[in-house]
Amino acid sequence: MKSDTRKHLLAEIASMYYLDKRSQNEIALEFGYSRSAISRLLTEAEQLGVVEHKVNFPSIRNIEMEDQLTQQYGLKDAIVINRGKLSYAQTLRFVGEQGAQVFKNLMRNDQVIAISTGTSVYEVINALTLCPVRNVKVVQLLGSTGVKSDPSIDGPELAGSLAKKVRGSYYALNAPMLMDSRMSRDTMLRQKSIKSTIELAYKSDIVLAGIGCITEEPPDSSVVRMGFMEPHEFTEIHAQGAVGYTCGWFFNEKGKIFDCQINERVVAADFQRIREGKAQVIAIAAGEKKSPAIKAALTGNLVDILITDSSAVEPFL
Repeated sequence: MKSDTRKHLLAEIASMYYLDKRSQNEIALEFGYSRSAISRLLTEAEQLGVVEHKVNFPSIRNIEMEDQLTQQYGLKDAIVINRGKLSYAQTLRFVGEQGAQVFKNLMRNDQVIAISTGTSVYEVINALTLCPVRNVKVVQLLGSTGVKSDPSIDGPELAGSLAKKVRGSYYALNAPMLMDSRMSRDTMLRQKSIKSTIELAYKSDIVLAGIGCITEEPPDSSVVRMGFMEPHEFTEIHAQGAVGYTCGWFFNEKGKIFDCQINERVVAADFQRIREGKAQVIAIAAGEKKSPAIKAALTGNLVDILITDSSAVEPFL
């Protein structure tokens, strides 16, 4: 049987089965084949591309929530993934993919990209494909070395991974996020390599930032996981009014980076100075536990573009 004739037969059988909803037994009787032969022909129709299956999922984005966020908080953009029955890991992966697309659309030659740490920033970088840009510098804007930290998520490897994808160079901030005292922090900031890296962060065009929350259990927090903060310190700063943190800095429910002993120990670029500069801050955060921290960050104008999910923003919209 010629190829076109064969495909025409397959198309007829497939049309009767998929479009006319006739059973394989009915089709077998009409063509004088066995039921098993019809089954094999349907499989062949799929293999040859005569039949293509398409599943139309509901929109993965919640446009209504996105509009509410941009209007209510004056954001330049907002992407909200419909959570549905997705697990947290699945949700974070989808959020990372959307974040990667937004980031890629903003990329240009000769830019400075500053990044924080954590799983949300990791998911964005992991989802990012190679970017056709030149002379891009990637800089860590907070210290990220720690005995418990995962370098691929929390440390220099994260900056190195992004640098490879934008074909650029990277500058690591080789220090812990938190020092033991304000005095030791100030001494660290005077180090030439640390100072030059932080100064570069102030020239950033884009900031990729995560948003951590203080309302969760201490073991679930990245700063505790990384070994920078003891569980009792985490509890204490919550009692002082902190609800979240970004780029190493802790803020209250109004989104104000407030005076507290923890913030006096942070080794990071001054986030208020970052906000006063030209950088667009893209914040990536997902999950209902992050809701109070996200709301506070939006209230305090700490974010320009938010990439999140419906479970994280539904409580305050």
